[in-house]
Amino acid sequence: MLSKLAAAVDHALSRVLLGLLGVLVTASIGVFALGFVSVNPLREPAAFLVGLGGCLGLLGWWLRVAFRSSSLARRPRLRGATGASLLLGLATVLYQLARLPLSAGALPFLAVVGAAAIFMFLGTLGIAGSGPNNSSKPTPLRGAA
Repeated sequence: MLSKLAAAVDHALSRVLLGLLGVLVTASIGVFALGFVSVNPLREPAAFLVGLGGCLGLLGWWLRVAFRSSSLARRPRLRGATGASLLLGLATVLYQLARLPLSAGALPFLAVVGAAAIFMFLGTLGIAGSGPNNSSKPTPLRGAA
């Protein structure tokens, strides 16, 4: 199931649509996130954490759009950083959705951003690792019969 989501994220149409949505998200949420990061974290820790989560979420968004599953499968640290950034961004979106009143104009936009972040995060989880360390079987000894 998750491997199919990873393939869906890698589909050309998905990557174009996620890239276009990413431009819109970066232009709108990125400005607010940078503004929140610039506050004093000791005075307003919640605003600072929202800004930091937004910036890290945008980083994860663009990493996932820029790197295909095959590239992320060969780079486990980059795959982990992408997944963690997307998860922090998703947590920030959910926090903002919980704080906004139901009549807020940003509610549908944040819902679309959250759905896209879930799609990309699950697609990142579905990437199968490659290489010699993807099995739990021990390496056989040379010369053993």
